[in-house]
Amino acid sequence: MTPDVSVYDLAAAVNAYRPVCDALEPMLDPAYLASIASCTLWRPVVVAVTAQAWSADYVVLLQHLDSGAALARTPEYGGPWIRGDVDDASVTALRAGCDDALRELGVVSEVAMLSPWLPNRDAIAAAWHARPQKRLCLTLLERGIEHPIMRSAKRAREIDRARVADTVTFEALETRNAAAFATQYAAHMERVGASERWRLEADTFQSLVTCGVDASLCTASCADGGATALYLRRHSTATLLYAVRWGTTRNEPLLANVSAHEHLFALGCSRFLLGGGVSDADDDSLLAFKRKLANQETDLFLAARVFDPRAHATAVAEGHARPLPDQAVPA
Repeated sequence: MTPDVSVYDLAAAVNAYRPVCDALEPMLDPAYLASIASCTLWRPVVVAVTAQAWSADYVVLLQHLDSGAALARTPEYGGPWIRGDVDDASVTALRAGCDDALRELGVVSEVAMLSPWLPNRDAIAAAWHARPQKRLCLTLLERGIEHPIMRSAKRAREIDRARVADTVTFEALETRNAAAFATQYAAHMERVGASERWRLEADTFQSLVTCGVDASLCTASCADGGATALYLRRHSTATLLYAVRWGTTRNEPLLANVSAHEHLFALGCSRFLLGGGVSDADDDSLLAFKRKLANQETDLFLAARVFDPRAHATAVAEGHARPLPDQAVPA
């Protein structure tokens, strides 16, 4: 039996179309997707595929080009969220249904980054021809189990001393503190010399507030500096979205994240996605920092699909798209 395939504009249909809201992934929260749409050229749509024993929602962000064609990508941690019993043949049928829908939408290329929490992720990675891109750090907490950073007696002592010396605050993201965080973020990106394409405008953080995203800030500060971590929360899962630091810091970045985990755990979160480093190199300082907080690692799987190579090449030449990664496959 061939699955039924429908496409929903998420911004228009979010109240009527609820299945995607079941996904245990903050990046697939309709409120978060609405915040992306409010300050970028990307429009979120849901490709809904339904068979007799299973159904799936595949959220993609579309950027429409002047030519009438479109580029598609998933949120940073996305992929088709499957409910029900599937086998490899089912996932292959799901991929075929998504291909048909994307062709109808005029998509010339698709890039998918698969969430580590995705049900049936291995089967999806195979059907999507996804390959490991980099390492991701995860923290999984259980009742009565200490935070993984406390595995090191040295680190535990540093955190305990920081708790005594520092001020720690945990609060929901709102208009006031979103503006302050945007200022800290801009200064932080300037200090580390980040590429322009990685820098976000201040309205990005205000859009999280306007769209009602479940986001929290945890700050650890001392007389000489401090650090703030911004987390998104959805059901039992939280994702580190951005973090900043200022002044002279030592243990404040660790304390801000550990404290955020403790507060979010009290609110019902038990799974935390910290992301990865700039690279997987042993001397990558960002990856080393996140590994201190983590008790598990996994791969970020990346897939790239080409529906119209010539049209994608034109989009690259016009500055609308980046060259596709080596693992791109023809649809």
